[in-house]
Amino acid sequence: MSIDYLRTFFNGFVPHLFQFAHEKGNLDYIMPSFKRVAEDLKVIEDRKIVESILAVGMNHCDNKYCAIMHSFFLTKYGFTNNEVRDVIERQILPNQIKNKVKWEKVLRITSMMFNSYLLPASSFETIRSILSAAEYDDYCCIIGLAYNLKFFIECYRTEIDIKKESIVIDTPSGIDLVKYFEENYFETHLEKRPVFSICCNCKDLKDSEGQWHPVEKFIDQLPQNANFSHGICPPFKQIMLDGLVRPHSKLI
Repeated sequence: MSIDYLRTFFNGFVPHLFQFAHEKGNLDYIMPSFKRVAEDLKVIEDRKIVESILAVGMNHCDNKYCAIMHSFFLTKYGFTNNEVRDVIERQILPNQIKNKVKWEKVLRITSMMFNSYLLPASSFETIRSILSAAEYDDYCCIIGLAYNLKFFIECYRTEIDIKKESIVIDTPSGIDLVKYFEENYFETHLEKRPVFSICCNCKDLKDSEGQWHPVEKFIDQLPQNANFSHGICPPFKQIMLDGLVRPHSKLI
């Protein structure tokens, strides 16, 4: 039974999110992707990388439950609060992480995809070019779990509350982490992040000088705390304008 599996996996606890999904009858939709990430990743064995990808992606959900939970799990793997904040806000990993530069680039692209609510094919192609085939398969499984959790939480955003989470609240460091992120990151620091437009059609990014660039060629030039908004590049704008002024066929 899924709930028993979770109780074993979390050493006697069932996180509030999964308990709520169980009560709503939705747990069986989440569990396949959860088990795949929990048990069957082929080559991404470092759980610090897995949790970092999930924390970065889930940070862009309006409900901060999963971002704080994955941040909490990172502290259990030895990250300090400041290191967790660097992962989420700047996509910077601690120096002891193997292949640190590679995974930081992956985290930055992941942040962009979740932040913009878009999944540009070019972003996945860029990640595919960075990772091995087996790593890419594992990455897609992790992203699949993140999106399953994100969509479920968005559906019940007013009912899923990190303050109801016994795993975090009953742990002194967890209480500090929730307060730290709510007071020092989630509510205040987002306003200070530079915003870049991403075209809603081709997914190109606009730089500070107003020039548009393909994601895969511009990602290394983005500030590490970049935020994204929807935009329209000039070629697509012209296509839209041409469509508006094109004469309509007469109705017969």
